[in-house]
Amino acid sequence: MLKRDCQDREIVVQYVDMNETTPKPDARATIKVCLEPSCCQRGAENVLRALKLGFAPEEALVMPASRCLSGCGMGPNIAVNDNIIRGVAPISVVEKVRSELDNPSCKADGIGSRSIDDLDSVLDDIDLLDSHDKA
Repeated sequence: MLKRDCQDREIVVQYVDMNETTPKPDARATIKVCLEPSCCQRGAENVLRALKLGFAPEEALVMPASRCLSGCGMGPNIAVNDNIIRGVAPISVVEKVRSELDNPSCKADGIGSRSIDDLDSVLDDIDLLDSHDKA
């Protein structure tokens, strides 16, 4: 699938077929950086670059997010093992991510234990309830 990045270049987004034989679970952290226009205007490309320089490949898989992480006005935004961190800066992002990995902000107390994709249906249900209340 083709997608456009911050500088309107076409990039290839690869999808993995989960029905294929998969290797053992990866012990590395997964760090996704939102590269949608609003986050790019706030320095997301520099955040991505800082993370790639700050983490060895065996420590973390650093990649662009496949879609917007929301909270555009507070960007650049990243997801660390599906916990979203907003308003990161290139100069401090590596330290902030290491702190998050050492002491996860949400999952430790049970909040945020669902993936970002799972939360879409929850938000749809809330919107549906709101629309019924207004009727």
